[in-house]
Amino acid sequence: MKSNRDKKKLGAWLSALVMAVLMGGYALFVLFILTLEPEAFFVCFPMLLGALLPLAGVVGVLAALRQRLTEIDGGEEDDAAKY
Repeated sequence: MKSNRDKKKLGAWLSALVMAVLMGGYALFVLFILTLEPEAFFVCFPMLLGALLPLAGVVGVLAALRQRLTEIDGGEEDDAAKY
């Protein structure tokens, strides 16, 4: 049987994976649209930003995942439950 700590880690990984897939999928979709209409790249520069911002979000999600796993390993959450 899995410990409570393992369940928390699994939840953190799954939520990070879902968000990363959604944001990455959106960025790939925008880039795909730009390949269909290459001249739109020069006309619609905000569309390129629409692809880069979700990719920056993926980096943020991975940073938050790393921090969350550190919290779980350190037991900080368990310490706060005592008060």
